[in-house]
Formats: sequence, C-alpha cells, structure tokens
Amino acid sequence: MLRIAIITVLVCAACGEQPPSRPPNIVLILADDMGWSDAGCYGNDSGATPAIDRLARDGLRFTQFYASSPVCMPTRFSLMTGRYPNRDGVNGLVQNQFVPGIMRYWLARLLRDAGYATGLVGKWHLGLHAGMRPWERGFDTFRGFLGANLDYVNLLDWQGRPGWMRDQQVVQESDYLTHLINRSAVEFVEQHRDRPFFLFLSHAAVHAPYQAPGDAPMREPGQGTLRAAEMPTDIGPTYAAMLAEMDRGIGELLDTLERLDLSDDTLIVFLSDNGPRRMGSTAPLQGLKGSIWEGGIRVPAIACWPGRIPAGEVSDAVAVSHDLAPTFLEAAGIVTPDGQFDGASLLDLVTEGRPLASRPLFWLYRHTKNELRAAMREGDWKLIIAPGRAMLFDLADDPAETHDLAGEHPERAAEMLSALSRWAATVASTDDLPRQLDLH
Repeated sequence: MLRIAIITVLVCAACGEQPPSRPPNIVLILADDMGWSDAGCYGNDSGATPAIDRLARDGLRFTQFYASSPVCMPTRFSLMTGRYPNRDGVNGLVQNQFVPGIMRYWLARLLRDAGYATGLVGKWHLGLHAGMRPWERGFDTFRGFLGANLDYVNLLDWQGRPGWMRDQQVVQESDYLTHLINRSAVEFVEQHRDRPFFLFLSHAAVHAPYQAPGDAPMREPGQGTLRAAEMPTDIGPTYAAMLAEMDRGIGELLDTLERLDLSDDTLIVFLSDNGPRRMGSTAPLQGLKGSIWEGGIRVPAIACWPGRIPAGEVSDAVAVSHDLAPTFLEAAGIVTPDGQFDGASLLDLVTEGRPLASRPLFWLYRHTKNELRAAMREGDWKLIIAPGRAMLFDLADDPAETHDLAGEHPERAAEMLSALSRWAATVASTDDLPRQLDLH
C-alpha cells in the first residue's frame, strides 16, 4: 500500500504554538493548441491576451518550456502523472484505450487525499470509459466534457450528441462553450474558498471547431461535424476572438481570487498542451501541432504566486510539462517516494531562482500507425529523427532549426542517437518502438 508522508503540525494550546498557514491553492490553466508566441508577453501585439500578460507581469515567464508531446492527450497524461506519457503506453492519441498509468500517483488523487478540494473544469480527453473518467481519477467535481472537443455554440460532440457534463451526468446548457468554462471555474473557486483547492482549468480554446461567440453551430444533432466545416478558409479573426474569450475568462478568475483575498495563497501555472494547429503563431520557431520541431512542442508557460514568485521574472530554464505534478505536490507539502516521477519540481526555480540540474529531455510520438517521430534535447543541442536520417541543431544559435549540424558534429549526433535509443527502450519496450525507429 502506498504511504504518502504529509507533514502535519499539531497545535499545542498549552505551549502557545501557532497553526501553520494552509497549503496553497493550486490552479493549472491549460490552453489547447495555443502557439508559443500567441500572447502579448511572447511578442504578439494584437492585444488579445491582457490576462495572460498580467500573469507574466506578476509572475515568471518561461522562454524554453516544453510539452511532453506534440499532441494533447499524451501531454495531459504527463500533467496528471509527472511522467513521460510513453512510459505508460501513451504514444499518441489513444482516447478509447484504457490507460493504466500509475493510478496511485495520479495528481488529483494525491491532492484530494491530502485534503484538497479537487475540480476539473473544461476538457478531459483522458479516457471515456469506466475507470478512466475524472471522478475516477481524483476529481471531486467535474464541469466539462470527456472527449476532444465540442461545438462551441450548441455543445454537441463529434457524433452530434450533447456533451457538457456536471459530474457524472450530461446536462443541457445554452451558452458559448468558453463562457461556460469561464463561469464554472469562477463558481468552483467561490464554492471552495474556505479550504485548499486544486482547480484544473482545461480550456477548449483555441482548438477546432473554429467558432466565435455569435457564430452558427457547425454540428447537427446525431450528425457530428464535417471536417471541412471545422476548417473554414479564413479563420484568423475567429481564432483571435476565441483566444480573447479564453483570456477574458482567465482575467475573471484572477479578479475572483483577488476579491476573495486568495491571490497570495494561490499558485497558478498557465501553459498550452502543444503547438498550434494552423493559425497560431510560433515565430520565430518552425513547426505546428503534431511535429517535434520547436513550434510543435515549445509552449507558452507562466507561473504566478504573489509574494512567493518574484514578479516580472523571465526564465530560460529548460522545463517540461511533466515537471508540474512534482512541483504542485512539493508546494502542497506532499512527499512521495523517490523515483515515481520523470519530472523535476520547479518550485525552487520559480520561487528562489535556483537552477535546475542538467538533464536530457526526450519525445516519442506515434503520428500514424507506421510513422514515429522522436527527438532529444541536451543542453542547447537538439536531435530530431526523421525518416531515414537524424538531424542535429544548436538551439542557442538556431532556435528556428534551419541548419542541420549532424554532418559537422557526427560524434555529438551519434551520442545523442544512442541515448535516445536507450531511453526509448526503457519506456516503450512493450510496443517495440525502438526497433521501429531504427535507432540501433
């Protein structure tokens, strides 16, 4: 049986000891398919993201933060487990396959067992069947949808069925999806203001279907969505409107925390699950969602905790989404056995500026049944495996990955190729991925 050590200080009235402050509230805000440079604090001058920019102004902005995968489901798995998704068989989009994971170490469950109120608002996309759903993975409350997306206007899923849920029941709602998510997040905070809470605010935006407030539905009951309808020719203004509505809701959440005098007691982390699908900006990086170029896996990420994280900081530390679970658990005072996470806690980095220990990062993604994509970063070097070749880039001088240096540094490329192969063998041996990658 797992034993979680939680530091508890008993109050002795006779000795005059004072109770410690309560553990911090934790808010994880996840955008969907948002580009690395979509926000103003990352160089976008559209003015669409004042709330995200506010988080950066009041906290720490990462410039080299990565998703654990170039697509959403594996990244979400990494956020909940603190592990490479490949270690538990999540090599791509396996939305109807049971993902066993390390259930004892599921983030929401650990926090709930430590006394946190746990809530998920928005997109789940980590399994539809029994044993895989939010209420079975540690969330006390759930306001959202289980699959990959809903029609933003009539809330129908990809099969044309009502998809919005309150806990375990599908319910009829009549609101723009992002507005409904925003309102539900504020309600969760208001309802749990008197105890530590973990809110996973998992936005649908800016994922397809591309619909702004006031647009017509794209799905009919029982008919789902035509792919062509999900990708209109000119989606630039729609994308900007969707981003702005998500940002507005983040602002409402921040205002709610201030109004309830909870800001100083709340650790907030904002990030995207992967790069953009089409319209989002990754400049000056190349690549989009589904690729292992920088634009597919480097994501905007901000940590904010007034009084604990210095305001206006910018960090070039190389961090990754599976670092967040151990970060949150350390902030909450929860100690877990060593060796359970691939990620490293970022708490000392963001609160005290202590550097992270040097470590390699790896990516392994099944794009199709017969196509695998793999990459490794070590220091400023990045290795990308493409069909029939390995490419090497120096990200310090070439963040856009335009100059392949494998021919100039064959020993470095060979060393990293060998390290990537060894890692792949440890996390994916049951799926025979190292052989398919032809890394040996």
